[in-house]
Amino acid sequence: GRLVVGVLLVQDLLIILLISALVGIEVGWTGALVSINGTLGLMLLAYISMKWVMPWLLVRQNLDEEERLLVVLAILFLFIGASVLINVPIVVGAFLAGVSLSVFPVSGLFRGQLVSLSDFFLAVFFVALGATLALPGLSDLMLALSLTAVVLILTPIIVNFIARHAGLTSRAALESGLLLAQTSEFSLIVGLLGVQQGHLDNSTFSVIAIVTVITMILTPF
Repeated sequence: GRLVVGVLLVQDLLIILLISALVGIEVGWTGALVSINGTLGLMLLAYISMKWVMPWLLVRQNLDEEERLLVVLAILFLFIGASVLINVPIVVGAFLAGVSLSVFPVSGLFRGQLVSLSDFFLAVFFVALGATLALPGLSDLMLALSLTAVVLILTPIIVNFIARHAGLTSRAALESGLLLAQTSEFSLIVGLLGVQQGHLDNSTFSVIAIVTVITMILTPF
């Protein structure tokens, strides 16, 4: 569990930095560096919030449920507003807002309150996503199936090899590789940003979506 969560967290942080670079590079390498520096600044703010601000605000102030929910939403909009202000994608601000609220026991206090909201917006996200997809042709479908096979076959092998050399048992290494053998919803967000920036066309994004859906369905099995 620690290995899987650690890998996913490092992946997400690297993707956040790469997203910032890809958006900023439209105006040159200077723009990419400025965007990355802005993201690093938001990361520092998220760390400070996670380490000191949130535990003090949500745990020690004895807020009721409604007040805690308002604080959590305010933190979300604060990070999104900051990301807009420094001209980085709002997904960066949203992700780092979640990071700032992830420390125990803060996460336990608000997780139950946000389940209904997250389920609602998750449904809206996937419905909107499905409405934007183009019907894949035979070549796109074959490419998606090939990439799916690469993810499902190579990921367990690579993770198992690295985990065994790191000292994990064969069972833990294999289970970690199988759990990580998927592309996540973050792949869809990166793809959407690519379409928005003009780096990807709709057919390529459809391939990404197909691979993501198939691997997310197959991973639990």
